[in-house]
Amino acid sequence: LALSRSSSRSPRPPPSPSVAYIAFLASLILEPVQTGLIYLHGLRFPHGTDFSRPELVGFAPGKVRPFNLTAPDGATLGAWHVLPRNAYEAAIERLGVPEEGPLPDEVFDEALRDPSTPTVTYNHGNAGTRAAGNRVRVARHMSDMDCNFLIIDYRGFADSSRSPPPSEEGLLIDARRAWDFLQVDKGVEAGNIAIMGQSLGTGVSAGLAARLAAEGITPRALVLVAPFSSIPTLLETYRLGASTSLSSRARTLTTRSTLAQATLSRSSRLCAASPGCSTPSCSSSRRASTPRTSSTRSPVRS
Repeated sequence: LALSRSSSRSPRPPPSPSVAYIAFLASLILEPVQTGLIYLHGLRFPHGTDFSRPELVGFAPGKVRPFNLTAPDGATLGAWHVLPRNAYEAAIERLGVPEEGPLPDEVFDEALRDPSTPTVTYNHGNAGTRAAGNRVRVARHMSDMDCNFLIIDYRGFADSSRSPPPSEEGLLIDARRAWDFLQVDKGVEAGNIAIMGQSLGTGVSAGLAARLAAEGITPRALVLVAPFSSIPTLLETYRLGASTSLSSRARTLTTRSTLAQATLSRSSRLCAASPGCSTPSCSSSRRASTPRTSSTRSPVRS
């Protein structure tokens, strides 16, 4: 009898992932959680970057001018200006390779004022910093095409100020500050400045271009790399690295939970239908399904 009871164990319910999923959904009502998931600005890779020394992430010595911009609402933005290849090589031939830091400011300002040299202001996607490998490659490619290249980190990203936190309006303010640095501060003609955005930055770039158009300002070009057509479509297709999309993972968790509950229910029914099963769950199920009879007890035979 002991052997029979030990071998007839009741099926244990599998751990339900729906609990964690529900908790995750509940946390989405919190604004800081929403902001963190949209912008992923807390993922500051590569970690430990010294933004004052761009040559450590793959640029030629002295080719990049690191500096900060201050937005109208007080946010401080980290920025890099990458020289066009021809301008850099001419400066190196004339001044030599700097032992430390960038070439003199006048070299960078002269390159911006050159009407034959286009300038690209770049708005990157979410997560990471301007030192991320893909962004450094874009900067070097633009330099090889003989373009000035300006890239900023939005508020909350990299070495930019943490407050105020990222927001749709905040990122548009930051992008406009980068534009004003070129057109207003440095005197670059609007027709010589191209706006370029990647992923999340395509929305920022399109928004900036729309605001400039409303003011009668026409940039040289608007370049959108990996844009999205709508937020629902973005959630359907967005992936964190090589993992599945966020919405697909959510649907998988819900489906697994439903299948687990259905399997448990079926196992309980099959077990209860077995006359030889003496597990507590089956016994209670059998008692619940058996109609009550007279309370008269039959004599017990020894």
